[in-house]
Amino acid sequence: MTIDRLILILATITAFTACGQSETNEKPAQQKGASADYVLTDSSAGPFVIGNVLPDSNSTFTLRKVQRRGLEGPPPQTVYHISKNGTELMAIIPQYDGETQTYTNRIVEIIVSSKRYRTKANIGSGSTIEAFTAAYPEYEVWYTYVSDRFILEAPRHENMQFLLRAEDFTGTLNPKNEITPLTLNDFRDSATIRAVRIY
Repeated sequence: MTIDRLILILATITAFTACGQSETNEKPAQQKGASADYVLTDSSAGPFVIGNVLPDSNSTFTLRKVQRRGLEGPPPQTVYHISKNGTELMAIIPQYDGETQTYTNRIVEIIVSSKRYRTKANIGSGSTIEAFTAAYPEYEVWYTYVSDRFILEAPRHENMQFLLRAEDFTGTLNPKNEITPLTLNDFRDSATIRAVRIY
């Protein structure tokens, strides 16, 4: 065997090994029944992007505008419910213009309830807290009385919150500040993420 042929064989083996490692490193955590149609990022849920203008209804998505009175802020608040084939995917809160005292059509917050939207680590609505901590070992869990929410956060997602169900909370709440730190022992073992908030 010539040296050129040996070098070619070694280069081929190295290339295949590198490809295999790349696929392994980028492979998200697997969950039963989880299949994402769209990726969640710190600024987007599929085609819906923070700061962008809300797209019109089309053959893929349907937008339903709802006005509701909030406990805080300028009433009534405008919320857009996004659905696909009759199934709600998310709620979008548009930006409020203080000068005109109206809501614009620019996206300021997205709350995704559909299981079809997931992070690159395969975490989204319906994911268990066990799957979340496996994907994001560095995390914080807390409660805020301001919005009455139980929240999981991962440092790598600065503008994303994973919202937990109040009925899964089994601990004792004694909020003295806007943020009350909790532990996952304060929740049922079967607790799941109910929605993902991007802001």
